Amino acid sequence: MTKYRRYRSPYNINIRRFSIYSDLYDKSKKGSEVNVGDEIVILVSNIDEKGRGIGRYLNYTIYVPRATLGEKVRVRLVKREGRNSFSAHVIERLGEVRL
Repeated sequence: MTKYRRYRSPYNINIRRFSIYSDLYDKSKKGSEVNVGDEIVILVSNIDEKGRGIGRYLNYTIYVPRATLGEKVRVRLVKREGRNSFSAHVIERLGEVRL
C-alpha cells in the first residue's frame, strides 16, 4: 500500500527548516565557535567552590585554576568540561580590574 504513496524519506529532512534552534546548525557564524586550544582574554568575575576563577566568553563558562577575582587573563582552553564550559590554563596575566 505504501508503494503508491509519495512519501519522502524521513532521513533526508532539512532539520533547520523545522527547528527552533536553527542558529545552532548555522555554520556561517565562525566567530562564535570556541574550541580546545584557542587563546582568549577573559575577566575573572567569580570564584567557584574549588578555588578556580570563573570567567565568561561568548556564553561559555571558563574555569581558570590559580586566577584571582577581578583579574584579566589570557588563557588557553585545554579541556571541555560540559556543553557550555571549558577548563583553561593561564598564559599571561594582564592586570587587575576593579569590580
